[in-house]
Amino acid sequence: MNLKNEKGNALIIVLLLITVFSILYMSIIGFTFNNAKQINRTEERFQAVSLAEMGVEYYRTAINAIVGSYTMSDNLKEAIQEKYKSRTLNETINLTATNDKEIFERLALEIESELSSKLPLVEKSISVDSISKSSYTIMNDTYSHELDADKNAFNIQYRFTSRGKSIDKTINLNAKIDIPLTSITFKLLPASDNGSGGSGGSGSGEWIPIVTFNNIPDPGNLELCSSTLKDFDNVDCQSAFFPSDSNEKFLNTTLKVLNDATFSKNINSIENTTLYFSKDLTANGNINNPKNMNLHVAGDAVFNDNINNSNNSILEIGGNATFAHSFDASNSKIYIGGSANFKNINSTDNSTIYMGSNSVIDGNLNFGSNNKICVNGDLTIKSNVNSVGSNTQIIVKGTLTIEQNLNTLGTNSKISTDGSLIMGDKSNINANKSQIFATSSNQADNVTIKSSPSFESECGSYSTPNSTVNIEGQYVGTPTMSASYQYNY
Repeated sequence: MNLKNEKGNALIIVLLLITVFSILYMSIIGFTFNNAKQINRTEERFQAVSLAEMGVEYYRTAINAIVGSYTMSDNLKEAIQEKYKSRTLNETINLTATNDKEIFERLALEIESELSSKLPLVEKSISVDSISKSSYTIMNDTYSHELDADKNAFNIQYRFTSRGKSIDKTINLNAKIDIPLTSITFKLLPASDNGSGGSGGSGSGEWIPIVTFNNIPDPGNLELCSSTLKDFDNVDCQSAFFPSDSNEKFLNTTLKVLNDATFSKNINSIENTTLYFSKDLTANGNINNPKNMNLHVAGDAVFNDNINNSNNSILEIGGNATFAHSFDASNSKIYIGGSANFKNINSTDNSTIYMGSNSVIDGNLNFGSNNKICVNGDLTIKSNVNSVGSNTQIIVKGTLTIEQNLNTLGTNSKISTDGSLIMGDKSNINANKSQIFATSSNQADNVTIKSSPSFESECGSYSTPNSTVNIEGQYVGTPTMSASYQYNY
């Protein structure tokens, strides 16, 4: 009987051991699963942090490139010139943030403006891995600047948030990039002597063209244009591209376009408006009856249709310009920094046209009264000079070629070239010899031959010697940028 009872106890012990080991096994399995899950969460967080830090470095590189390519504006140079104009010429001068706080504050504002206009063009949301939905996003950017007297630096602080996302984990990394501005080095140089003389200047100092290219100031950083905006009436905004879905109505408006721009519709209502194009412009529609329009194109401009009845307006084109159809204006200034190609110029009154390089008029030239046309190079007119109203001057620096006829010139009007006047084989001069001037001509009997140039005197002026100085050099170097982080889990 005792042996049988002992066999029953052994069975109970075996069952207890199986139960204990089963519990231990399940505990180990649970712990392993929990540990793996925790490792995955830690890995996701680590990857999200790395992505956020990647965003900071990505944006710091973009900021570094923009600041490194910044060029000091003429306005800031003029302010420095005015402050230090009494210093000795050719002396190297160093400006410091502590001693020249107002200059450095303007420098900081210019660099901030450069950043605010170019950083919106940098991609702000980057997908790193579409499968794991890994990405980083830049947001909430702000600027500030202040003098750091201890470090003798004017410091720009650029703050933003870099959001890193890996699968289901998101990390916000608040970053601050310091851009210290410490020194400006330059020399005061005497104004250049272009030395060609003429009745309008002494031949000393810097020659200044008749039209200043900066008549239309950069409007600076504006709010982004609404994507739903159709009418531009009392609107001030900027856009990466020309808003092609608008109805081309621009009244009491300032529009700044940051990239190359193209528009195909006619602009039929434009008044009291500034259109500021930071790069090239292609216009495939008419610009009709602009009044009090300021049109600035930093690069090249192509007008494939008409500019009709421009009144009291300014057109500034930094590069080359093509006017493929009719152009007429009154009470206006047209400045072209490079070459110009006009199809026809019609009914222009009380206006100034300045062409900065060799230019062509493919069709006829019909001028009204009280105009001045200056060409800082050669001018070729492929058809007739039909009419030139009273008190109008056409002044050419190089060679003037008229392939067909030169007809009546109005009272007190003249055509003058500092080079040769070349006429076509079958062309005629039907104007008074006393109103046509050249240094030589293939129709010398019909031209007043002159020996002294007149382009500089008629199409610009000279500064008085040493009254204008030029800055040699630039804001020196790209600052060493430092970044500080604040992690938000």
